[in-house]
Amino acid sequence: LAAPVAYFCLEPVSLSGARTFSHRWKHRLFGTGPLASNGAEAGAVFKSDTTLAACDLEILFSAGHYVDHGFASPGGHGFSLIPILLTPSSRGFLSLRTADPLDPPLIDPAYLSNPADLPLLSEGVRTARRILEQHALAKFRGAPVPGRILEPEQHIREWGQTLYHPAGSCKLGTDAEAVVGANLKVHGMEGLRIADASIFPNVPRAHTNAPTILVAERAAQLLRG
Repeated sequence: LAAPVAYFCLEPVSLSGARTFSHRWKHRLFGTGPLASNGAEAGAVFKSDTTLAACDLEILFSAGHYVDHGFASPGGHGFSLIPILLTPSSRGFLSLRTADPLDPPLIDPAYLSNPADLPLLSEGVRTARRILEQHALAKFRGAPVPGRILEPEQHIREWGQTLYHPAGSCKLGTDAEAVVGANLKVHGMEGLRIADASIFPNVPRAHTNAPTILVAERAAQLLRG
């Protein structure tokens, strides 16, 4: 779960309005310009409590208004810090809707269903605001979106959204909830392996791209024998 904190930018230096004719051609011909941005220019991981063994929060920086997944632009230039809970205790589900394999499945992430998550992500929102209120950003920082500062818990409930890294619906293991074993074969089936982020028994403290590549490399080793 992520809870973007967005501000208007007083200088015309953000990615808002980057899809101009000249920028499109600059990117198409040379691979440069604003459209070469990955949208999340910087990031940091940190601990909500210094006594923790590992980081449980992340903040990404976006040089644009990250509102409603970037689809709802409030107009003008803007920038955002996006606090993310790396270690959610809430658990959602994915299940079949019908017996027709072409029907979309039922997906419910059940965000904040475990009460431990809200105070942790609230600390991420407070940290993001402390960063945004630093003097170095004063000349860029305009009004907040949506025009007022909400308490962290209310902000999360109103502005929380997925960060698109689902994992764990076909967990690896040997217990009753496990779907695949250490050889990535589906329990009780022949000739079927799973090699993607769904096999993670726990949500990794990282974006899922690199861990999934690791799973794929291991799957390739197993298939080669």
